Amino acid sequence: MDGHQGASIESKSPLAHRALLLGCALLLAAGCKDGKAAVNNLGPGVGGPVNFIVPSKTGTNGCNGADQLFLNCTELNDLGPALANANPGISTLTRIAAAQSAPNLFYATATLSLSGDSTVIELDLTDPAIPVITNLIPVDTLDAFISGFFAGPGVQAKLAGIAVLDNDTVIVAELVSNTILAVGRSTPNILLHYAGLPSMAPKFVDGDAKTAAGFALDAESELCPAEGGIVFVADTGNNAIRVIAANSPLDPDALVVTATGMGPAGAGFQDGDLLLAMFDSPTGLSAHCADRLIVSERGDNGTGHRLRSIMFTGFDPAMGMLTGSVLTEVGDGTPASVADVALMAQTARPQAPVISSTGEVYWIDSLTGVLRRESTIGFVDCPLAPGGDCATASSACIAGSPDFDPNASFSTAISGDGDLYVLKTGTTRLLRFDN
Repeated sequence: MDGHQGASIESKSPLAHRALLLGCALLLAAGCKDGKAAVNNLGPGVGGPVNFIVPSKTGTNGCNGADQLFLNCTELNDLGPALANANPGISTLTRIAAAQSAPNLFYATATLSLSGDSTVIELDLTDPAIPVITNLIPVDTLDAFISGFFAGPGVQAKLAGIAVLDNDTVIVAELVSNTILAVGRSTPNILLHYAGLPSMAPKFVDGDAKTAAGFALDAESELCPAEGGIVFVADTGNNAIRVIAANSPLDPDALVVTATGMGPAGAGFQDGDLLLAMFDSPTGLSAHCADRLIVSERGDNGTGHRLRSIMFTGFDPAMGMLTGSVLTEVGDGTPASVADVALMAQTARPQAPVISSTGEVYWIDSLTGVLRRESTIGFVDCPLAPGGDCATASSACIAGSPDFDPNASFSTAISGDGDLYVLKTGTTRLLRFDN
């Protein structure tokens, strides 16, 4: 199915349909970045009530504590020398994700020094001065795997968005084939096709995850796993939020459906019902403890520059669709970094939102290079003080802080012990904000 008709589900096997119903019932509360989103129980029928079972997985306060302030900023020692000396050598990092199973365990898509090929690494920063680096994909394996999708000469794969799916698996976005791949986490050197019919041309199609579904992935498209085999995808080129429902990377009945968004020609701004909502180049995804999915919009077509909020109320079996609504969380579409209450504040090409253990939303205004924060009472400010003095919170939003370059691309992660990490894409430096 093409276009927004992809929001409904074609008749698949009973097993697949049942798996999707079950998965969509296990919607999220928090912790999307680590693949351990808390579980909610939807009531029967359309728009059933949502009951929390587990609070945020990122910290002990859940969403009920005081606002979490990241007051201490540390620029970690440049990881470049350690990455260059790894086997094989790594030149730059692209995107990062944190694992909640350990306080200082991260995963990253990266670039090999000699060949320029993409890879996935595990990064243990227990001692940042002596990081432990493990390459999870053997040299030349990824390119051969992607080339196998196409008839013709070899293809150099390009990995971007990354997320921890579970204890065994990391998932990554592969941009050349517009697919999502599964990489072994507990057992390295495992590489599997997870979702997306391989295609060098972007597509917007729902259906069987591996043989029909089409994506238009982007270097900043993020993946957000939730429990129950659900993965939300920021399908940037299709101006849509997609859902993968799979019991495992090998699930033959895995499906892809469109949660909301109008497709490649449907860029715009429209709040309201999932069926009618419009987005402009969504990139970042994170799950909030208050049972909503936070989406950042890059605004390639001039109608973005907002954080949007998706509320899921249930699943309509008759229509084969998720039910819910989209609201604007922050911003009025003006590309600027301005502090104010949520809807009056302005944000400039927001990127990489993450949620703290107390329910605050953090992101980077990539157009101006400013770290932003929405507090639990809805006030939006810029907690990084002028001049890069992270020790003092500031409600002033001043572009061009020396720690964040305007017009760059960024990736963020909340670590297992609740610290905020920021990576500038294409570098080997990480900033850590301690709470």
